[in-house]
Amino acid sequence: MSILNEVKAVGVLLLLRKQALKMWQIVAGRMIGSFLSLGQKRKEWYGIQD
Repeated sequence: MSILNEVKAVGVLLLLRKQALKMWQIVAGRMIGSFLSLGQKRKEWYGIQD
């Protein structure tokens, strides 16, 4: 019985970790996106050409 419970717990943890990784990817993607767009705006403000 305890082995089954441990297996369930591990399964739940893996599922949570997968969801957390997905969430972090989304958050990181948004942060990187806003950071890049901010850099683009700064280039426009200072008139820097690529």
